[in-house]
Amino acid sequence: MLEWLHLASTINGVLGLLARVNRLRHVTIPLASVFRQLVFEVQELRVARFAPGTPHEYRMLQVWIRNALPVDARGVRFQTRWVLESSLLNVRTEHGLWLQVLNPDMANFSLGATTEIDLMSNGAPQHVGVAVKYDDDEEAYIVTPVGHHRLRFETRTWKHIPAALRPGVYNVDLLFLARGGKKTSIRLKVTNSGRGGGLGYELLSGHLAAA
Repeated sequence: MLEWLHLASTINGVLGLLARVNRLRHVTIPLASVFRQLVFEVQELRVARFAPGTPHEYRMLQVWIRNALPVDARGVRFQTRWVLESSLLNVRTEHGLWLQVLNPDMANFSLGATTEIDLMSNGAPQHVGVAVKYDDDEEAYIVTPVGHHRLRFETRTWKHIPAALRPGVYNVDLLFLARGGKKTSIRLKVTNSGRGGGLGYELLSGHLAAA
């Protein structure tokens, strides 16, 4: 008799579990909770030339980024983390800067700079500044909000000693964070060739747009 009661109890438990599973099949999960990670597509990497023919001429490494998800990414901020390959203990993190543009074909940044931006669903790409290089300088400089302030209102250059990068090869992580805790990252390799040289670059990880 006890064996029959135990069997009946087991069958009822299984049937109850199946009923709960069946109910779960009809639960609607909000779209926003599915996309817990950001998916940013790298449209292009390039070194653009600014202020040509002037004493302040420089080149900037830019990364053009587009939101590839069907949901908007609001309040996106980012940091850049730099690791010198020859000294893995040399790790630096800086707040990043979005350089807004009027037209995706423009190298220049026409709407100013900001530390936070909204990237619309499948919208136009925006770009971030990564580093700048003046040909006559040995150092390159990380693009930072402080550097942009100096460019606009003080020295008219990006030169800022705390943001200086001596010649060498760097692994650079762009670490993005949007409202709601959504995250993603892009990794680059950036080379400062020193005095008279430019900035080399390579995309190591991240979603790259099809050619």
